[in-house]
Amino acid sequence: MRFFFMLLALVLSVTVRAESDLSIHSGFFNAEGEDSGFSLDGDLDTLELRYRLSLTDKVVAEVSYSDRQGEFTLTTGGTTEYEATEIEALVGYTFCMDGDCDSSFTPYIGYRTFEAKNALTAFGVAINVDQERDIVPVGLAYEKKSGALEYGIDVSFGRKVSDDQIIPRLGVNQSSDDNWTYQVKVPVRYVVDEHFYVEFRYEIEEVRFSDSMDARFAREENSQFSFGAGYRF
Repeated sequence: MRFFFMLLALVLSVTVRAESDLSIHSGFFNAEGEDSGFSLDGDLDTLELRYRLSLTDKVVAEVSYSDRQGEFTLTTGGTTEYEATEIEALVGYTFCMDGDCDSSFTPYIGYRTFEAKNALTAFGVAINVDQERDIVPVGLAYEKKSGALEYGIDVSFGRKVSDDQIIPRLGVNQSSDDNWTYQVKVPVRYVVDEHFYVEFRYEIEEVRFSDSMDARFAREENSQFSFGAGYRF
């Protein structure tokens, strides 16, 4: 699946002759929630690369790659080493609400794949917990331009194709029966000139994991603040 996303990005960048947008963001990712009655508390550093292009004057496509690394604090006071990657591809169609398209909204659909590894020590034994999740997001993004400022809101719901948590050392392989997620993004962009811009983005996401066989329930409420810059070709 990762090869598919990489190939898609390469094909688009080589074959499409259209307006494109390449950006890089870094920031802080915080995870809160609970897992079977135990609180979750994670603090991660995040780095994101995003490539967006206009296939036509209305059709847009976007591919992004995120890398997150940090730690979760256990109820015992100890910490775990956590690292995750996420790749997403989206295709949308833009509707302009005025003649200059200073106000627009874009419905979209895509595919998102997420993999994570959480290394912890329990009862003196090193244990790795692997997470693998695939989601089909469907959303609506609104954007407003006002002088050098561009801002908006992006709301999406995701249907899980799969959501697994695996502990190889213990022979555990759990799948979630809860199949929905939601995500909200609020970007604020300052356009320096026709090519260069800087951007601040706030994101929230909720993900639930419910395994009926083992009576396990987990809920993550994730938030992210990031700052970056982009270049338009």
